[in-house]
Amino acid sequence: MLSAEHINELLKLDDDALVDTHDASAIVGLKYETLNWYRKRKPHCGPRYRIVGARTVRYRMGDLRAYLAGREG
Repeated sequence: MLSAEHINELLKLDDDALVDTHDASAIVGLKYETLNWYRKRKPHCGPRYRIVGARTVRYRMGDLRAYLAGREG
């Protein structure tokens, strides 16, 4: 689990910054396993992600913010 301080630092990142699945799960408040499940089984339900390189998954901060905004309203 990430500290609140670390999460606050992540939230200060630019919209184009990329974070890994562990950081993304802390930002959106979902378990790491849940993000993996969304990505593999229901990609339309979770936040957008990018594949960097051969198989490295990253989440763009702007997409995480959009996902959170969509869940609020």
